[in-house]
Amino acid sequence: MRELEEPEKVCRAYVTKAVQLEIEGKVEDAITMYLKAIEVSEKLMELRPRQWHYYKARIRAYRKRIRELQAPTVRFERSMRVIACMCEDDTLYTIIFFRRKPKPSSRETMK
Repeated sequence: MRELEEPEKVCRAYVTKAVQLEIEGKVEDAITMYLKAIEVSEKLMELRPRQWHYYKARIRAYRKRIRELQAPTVRFERSMRVIACMCEDDTLYTIIFFRRKPKPSSRETMK
């Protein structure tokens, strides 16, 4: 069982690094880290057949995030924040983008 803990830690480290790279605006590097996390998750899926659905869901989430990062509409601006959420058991990782509403200019408030 101990030999399976190390790949879990490696996978978690890849995802954490991917989020850090996203925050820094290094999208291509973040995608590379997500791809590495997918590789490790696929190996874990083979090693833990009873948890196949769990790893499949993680892989699906990482692939979805890669597609979102590759979409031309994704822009990293100062007006955006990246928040990473991880469950207590480190099973889920979610990145949420919030866009601040622009403050109305003085001209708009006078109308």
